[in-house]
Amino acid sequence: MSIKMKKINTNEQNGKVSLKIQTL
Repeated sequence: MSIKMKKINTNEQNGKVSLKIQTL
């Protein structure tokens, strides 16, 4: 369970970073 949650968290962080890059 913790591993899946960590993967989801990393995916969310990656999505936020990609959005920031797109805005730049």
